[in-house]
Amino acid sequence: MSFTISQLFVPLPSGVVAGVTPTTVAASTWLFNEVQNGSALNLPVTSWQSGGVAWTELMITAVGMAVSDANISMHAQAAFLDFCATGTVVFPDPANPSGAPITVPVSPDPSIPAQNPNGATTWLDVLADSNYNVQRNLATFASGNLLFANTSGSSIGTLPAGTFHTANGFTGATYNNSASFTGSASTVLGTSVSSATAASPVVVTTLAAHGIGSDTTLYFKGISVLPDGFYLAHPTGANTLSLTGTIGTGSYAGTAGRVYQPVSLGFAADVIGPSSNAGPTQINTLVTASPGVFVTNLLAFSGSPYESNIALASRCRAKLGSLSLNGPKGAYSYAALTSSQLLAAQSPAKTLTSAITRETDSNSLATGTVTVTVANASGPVPGVAQVVITGATNASPIVLQMASTAGITTGMVGLVTGVQGNTAANGYWTMTFVDGTHVSLNGSTGNGAYTVGGQLEAGDIGLVDSIVQAYATPNGVTSVVQSAAALNVTIVATVYVPLAFLADYGTNPASNKGTVALTSYIASLPIGGVTGIDGATNGVIPYAKLIETLLQAGTTGGREYSMSVAGLLINGSGTDLSMGPTQVAVISSLNIAVQGV
Repeated sequence: MSFTISQLFVPLPSGVVAGVTPTTVAASTWLFNEVQNGSALNLPVTSWQSGGVAWTELMITAVGMAVSDANISMHAQAAFLDFCATGTVVFPDPANPSGAPITVPVSPDPSIPAQNPNGATTWLDVLADSNYNVQRNLATFASGNLLFANTSGSSIGTLPAGTFHTANGFTGATYNNSASFTGSASTVLGTSVSSATAASPVVVTTLAAHGIGSDTTLYFKGISVLPDGFYLAHPTGANTLSLTGTIGTGSYAGTAGRVYQPVSLGFAADVIGPSSNAGPTQINTLVTASPGVFVTNLLAFSGSPYESNIALASRCRAKLGSLSLNGPKGAYSYAALTSSQLLAAQSPAKTLTSAITRETDSNSLATGTVTVTVANASGPVPGVAQVVITGATNASPIVLQMASTAGITTGMVGLVTGVQGNTAANGYWTMTFVDGTHVSLNGSTGNGAYTVGGQLEAGDIGLVDSIVQAYATPNGVTSVVQSAAALNVTIVATVYVPLAFLADYGTNPASNKGTVALTSYIASLPIGGVTGIDGATNGVIPYAKLIETLLQAGTTGGREYSMSVAGLLINGSGTDLSMGPTQVAVISSLNIAVQGV
């Protein structure tokens, strides 16, 4: 016996719903099949009595067959990669007397919180692991270091891990300390501030020597020419500090100003995934009441989402390409998209700020260079790869010169190799951005005059490039990793839902179901967008798909209730938004209004 895909993958409903009688059995149901087969088999039954024993037994059997059929359909789809990733099974809701159908995914997608909020293992995870030896990239907590300054003059005590809470002043996301720490009073540098210039930049003079030997972020309080806060201080003398990027106003008199030495503490988001991402200096609010205490983050906090089903299935295919000896397209894709796992397996282990979720590559016919373009869930990836060094000062710290420092930020870790003459520059260094062509290597000291050579790989791009070179690039081929370029996207729309479901959809434009669904969808778009059907034109953000996403977000118990979407605009237009081949969509503004009708 053979079955069609439809017969195998689409279960029959039981046919048992409220009000069913022996004369109203719907076709294409298990109950209908039982009645028809009973007649065909010449069962000694001349009539079916509603409520009778025989009729009740038929209905019970039909319900059991429908449940088994749904399970068989799900198991059958789970054996095939695409069906396992995106397939669904539709069957009557056993909790609903009307028998209204519900839709259940074969593999609930953990990248869609409404389907699989806790990242439970799915059929797709089992298939990917057993058939391809590929494991899903799991969500991570946004994490990093906060500068902690206690200006109160006394300790706030010892705080066990997870008990000191801070917040993002822009989004409200909250964070907790990753390890126990003692909130001692911060050290006051130079006793007090004797003068502060209302200039650009502000120059602060301390009464005694401040003891700062290199560029350091400090907390300044009571300096009337600028607001209290954290500033990057550049020592220009034993008692003077120049505050990078500041513009002073007014005047300073007296000795009330203080300069505090903060400490760096590890913090992680309370909620897993990219919803708690934070840009530099955004984590600046205390949730745990601590008068006189101030915090900030110098670097971005970035958490990874769960890898989507579609992305995991795509990576399984790419894994097959990575097994070839000739380094085809799939090898670059697999190496980049699996880089977080491959880096974690190194000794010592290395960590990306956020897992790579999207990749595309191109081969220059003129040079033969393969360019691998990558993006994470937030969009562009920080760092640089294969930057040529043209100079290295014989000083402390060493300052590197290159054609451009674009992509490098203060605090980023870089690997310097191949510098000749001043060989002390080679190695892993935390860097400080100096200007458009120079960075300094924190804590370094030169050991000779620079002669020639040198290359810099820094940040996530540098780490991913190291993986691509090791796992995908064949001998005799040149490849380089670069970040996708951000295409900022603004979306506005109004969703109409039945008044009874208004609370379920949510009315807060920052957190309703439509906003969550669109955020997830935009983060899943491939670099370059959705390619035209001809496979050649540049991709787009499809207008119709955004409407579909907003409507499908209005779902409860597998049933969609949204009515319509009006006034949808992408960057001010009611059409598809074109994307360049190496652009990645980044939401700059998302305003989804919801109306109950």
